[in-house]
Amino acid sequence: MLTDNSSKIERMERFRGMAGSSSSGQTGGLAGLSVVPDSEAPEKSVRRRFMAEYKRLILLEAGDKKEQGRLGALLRREGLRSSNLITR
Repeated sequence: MLTDNSSKIERMERFRGMAGSSSSGQTGGLAGLSVVPDSEAPEKSVRRRFMAEYKRLILLEAGDKKEQGRLGALLRREGLRSSNLITR
């Protein structure tokens, strides 16, 4: 059972990296130039997109969290809100 949970966590870590920001951190060949970030907030924030496999893993793990406080810990760890658990 422990190896099953660790494999779930490893897969979720991999998907978390994919589901995060869409920027890859590359400068497109301008590595020698320093970029000053714009201090203004963007006009419209970019919504996170979650892959189907990541959603499935989160829902499976959320279903296992029967003890008080464990579901909240999962949501905080993944940076999610409870509304993200609603299936459509």
